[in-house]
Amino acid sequence: MVSAQNALIKIGNAKLWKPVFVLHDDVLVAEESSLAHAIAEVLRTHHFAIEGSAAVVVAALLDGLVDPGLRRVGLLLTGGNIDYARLRKIIQEESLTDETG
Repeated sequence: MVSAQNALIKIGNAKLWKPVFVLHDDVLVAEESSLAHAIAEVLRTHHFAIEGSAAVVVAALLDGLVDPGLRRVGLLLTGGNIDYARLRKIIQEESLTDETG
């Protein structure tokens, strides 16, 4: 389970999340400052935009928080609900303008 510092996570129906809470191995905390880089990296390598909540798991991987010895790691990348102005700023700050047009 991964969360960003200071992030409020809505879990919806707690009954649906029970298996996650029972089966998870660890809780990782990604730095808020890593989210923009994670968003940019997914855009650069996979050519789609993700919102900050999806970027949390990517940030944890990029920051080396996930044990590299794990055989299988699943990431759930949801939502492209990112503000266009915010995405544009990330693209400019991460120097993706040459690659994305």
